[in-house]
Amino acid sequence: MKIIWKVVYIRNLLLDVFYPEKCMLCGKLLAESPGGVCKACRSRMPYILGDRCIKCSKRTDGLHDVCMDCKRRRHIYRQGYALFEYDRNTERVIADIKYAGKWRNIDWLTKELAYHASLYMKKWDAQLIVPVPLHKSKLRKRGFNQAGLVAGLIADEYNIPYDDKLVIRRKKTRPQKNLDDNERKRNLKNVFCVDRSRYGKYVDLRTVILVDDIYTSGSTVDACAAELIKAGVKDVYFLALCIGNGYS
Repeated sequence: MKIIWKVVYIRNLLLDVFYPEKCMLCGKLLAESPGGVCKACRSRMPYILGDRCIKCSKRTDGLHDVCMDCKRRRHIYRQGYALFEYDRNTERVIADIKYAGKWRNIDWLTKELAYHASLYMKKWDAQLIVPVPLHKSKLRKRGFNQAGLVAGLIADEYNIPYDDKLVIRRKKTRPQKNLDDNERKRNLKNVFCVDRSRYGKYVDLRTVILVDDIYTSGSTVDACAAELIKAGVKDVYFLALCIGNGYS
């Protein structure tokens, strides 16, 4: 068992004794082995099943390989994978992690993501995993970067190096969710950069996976990918817990 999973396992044992695990959706105690959601709520978690966009992983109608969002804009990243659709249930689960301190939910979500993304991980053969960073002021206020927690667990599961300081968020930005496509791009202009001194320690770094909790239009992933490619990376991929409907 990898070191991060050991820490998570021990922490969860203690939590199970003093704070028995509850279903992320209905709040009932989980009588069975810990698993995020109870059997009754399992169908409420919106796994993306069936046809996916070959670029961003968004659900498609089966008639096209690429979703309408990826047809209308050229992404900088190479390919991505997301596990769930971003609906009212996943929105609530992610909000509970960010604002209600329900870190335990990340464990189950990440294990699911690691399992279902295995074919992509093998194909991509990444040399480094990097989370989409928070601005330092938000990191101080929240105390953690949810994308960093997911990325660290994925990296440990697949035995891939992890660096949460390689990509830096230089500026505070407006929330992306209420902006249109052009506003998102302007909002992220010159926001990210790569720490060149850290980058210099990697020899022949060709392939990087960016990790975020939610993917909507791809503007954030593209902005980070652009900086990594500018620094010398050849291919950038992404993993996300959830993916929104974008503009299609």
